[in-house]
Amino acid sequence: MFEKFTERSIKAIMLAQDEARRMGHNFVGTEQILLGLIGEKTGLAARLLKSMGVHLENARLEVEKIIGRGSGFIAEEIPFTPRAKRILNFSLEESRLLGDNSVKTEHVLLGLIREKDGVGARALIALGTNLAAIRTKVIWVLNKNTSQVQNLDTSRHEIKDSSQAQNSDTSEPKISERFTEKAIKAILLAQEEARLMGHNFVGTEQILLGLIGEATGIAAKMLKSKGVRLRNARLEVEKIIGRGSGFVAKEIPFTARAKRILELTLEEARQLGHNYIGTEHLLLGLIREGEGVALTVLDNLGVNSEAIVSQVIRILDENNNPPIPKLATNPKPIINKPREIRLIDLIDTLADCFYKENDANHLLLRISFPMRYKPNFNKFNTSFEFWQVICVKIESGILRECGSSHAAFKLTIEQARTIYPGNDKLKEIYQKYFS
Repeated sequence: MFEKFTERSIKAIMLAQDEARRMGHNFVGTEQILLGLIGEKTGLAARLLKSMGVHLENARLEVEKIIGRGSGFIAEEIPFTPRAKRILNFSLEESRLLGDNSVKTEHVLLGLIREKDGVGARALIALGTNLAAIRTKVIWVLNKNTSQVQNLDTSRHEIKDSSQAQNSDTSEPKISERFTEKAIKAILLAQEEARLMGHNFVGTEQILLGLIGEATGIAAKMLKSKGVRLRNARLEVEKIIGRGSGFVAKEIPFTARAKRILELTLEEARQLGHNYIGTEHLLLGLIREGEGVALTVLDNLGVNSEAIVSQVIRILDENNNPPIPKLATNPKPIINKPREIRLIDLIDTLADCFYKENDANHLLLRISFPMRYKPNFNKFNTSFEFWQVICVKIESGILRECGSSHAAFKLTIEQARTIYPGNDKLKEIYQKYFS
């Protein structure tokens, strides 16, 4: 099992065994793995936990409060508990899902918080941390979106060094690290489209639906200008591939063609001299692949794929070389625009306040959320992941009667405050974006 673990991860595991001996225990549990990750000090897991106020001495005290001290008799070989073994398996899975070929301390940390009933996770909660927030910060750091992790008590320079250390075996970042927020949202929506239609895969057709559903990116605007609407595209997809069996695994794999599209997006971005992958690159990659169901759908909807490519390139050229604006002779009065919302703030707040399914359903019914589009709450490891999907759907315009996504989010927070009128986090988020 440990052949894929990095030197820092192995050190954390060895320190976990030392922690077990120090406390007189004849086992290594989730709590000792947590202490080992903190004690390792130099890995991303240790630094993230430190930035959230988790220190070794305090964590040791919490662990001792929960499990006490052992008898003092320690066998030479200290076995792992079933939960600890599950964490190690989870860490391998997290590494694979994030496209890494080695298991680092951050993957072990992600595995630990997935085992949310373990003593390690309980100790973190007792220390005032939010498990969903930990996962979010790890993912954002790995994706190099350091601007989204403003609460980290770590400089941008340190994060950059960390990312370079993690990717020292490659000359450039992984594809996933180049994706913009809108492109990531489109991929998440593609996975949701697969679930909605009962399919156990994400193909080119789901990526197309995700790009349309994202609504705000260049790809969505381009397709809309060609008369492509989400409802019509869904009907065409269903005509071609039908509906699935209804049984959908928690992890939905990409088809070979879909993976090819993701590779082509990187090539498109390179050729255009871009260091990021946006929805426009995904659309160009989808068209360039040439034979997927998505192209058949566009053809059936009367869309000329080659014309899309030309138009996307022209828009990108205009964005890179914008015309010099003319001065207005009669300037219009300044109109206050709605404040730009950081989606991660809303997700984190809703996940904290509505972490039980009944409470979540209560809020969704109050805002008239179409419950047929509500994902299965129990399929998610954390409430954060559930609310992430819900907020992406709201931003995509599922609450059509609200008009704009800003109005839809305002309604959501207003209704949340009627359920929990004295909640400080809801009050703070309302004042920040909607007052």
